[in-house]
Amino acid sequence: MEICQRSASEFVADDDTNTVVVQLAEYGEARTVSDDGVTSYRESFGSMHPAAKFHVKVQHGGEVIGHGVPMSFRESPNPMIDLKIAETAAGRDMLALIRSGTVSDVSVEFRPDSGQALERDGVLHRSEVEILGCAFAFRSTWQRNCA
Repeated sequence: MEICQRSASEFVADDDTNTVVVQLAEYGEARTVSDDGVTSYRESFGSMHPAAKFHVKVQHGGEVIGHGVPMSFRESPNPMIDLKIAETAAGRDMLALIRSGTVSDVSVEFRPDSGQALERDGVLHRSEVEILGCAFAFRSTWQRNCA
């Protein structure tokens, strides 16, 4: 199973409900990604769908602080989903970082659907992926770390 990470931007926090609305990607927008931090290539998405269980972490490999709400997923014009942040110390800290503008991005973990990628013009076009979860990030660059 290939699990990948990719950063995206555009989100807003609602303190009353501990909800953060995130844009997961920009469809069709080619971004530079790297598997190893050295070698890079360009990649874009055509479509996404959330897994039934969607985790939210402080950072990749870090503490789980909430979950994605699959029923809130909107695919058009770009993929967006509501994240419910738990009322924990780490969750409250993350909401404070979002409100202050310190954290302004997420990195998405996804599983590509087999046979759905096509390379054209030096860009790997992924027609559909399943989103497994996301982690908050401090910069808006695309990253890809596949196992």
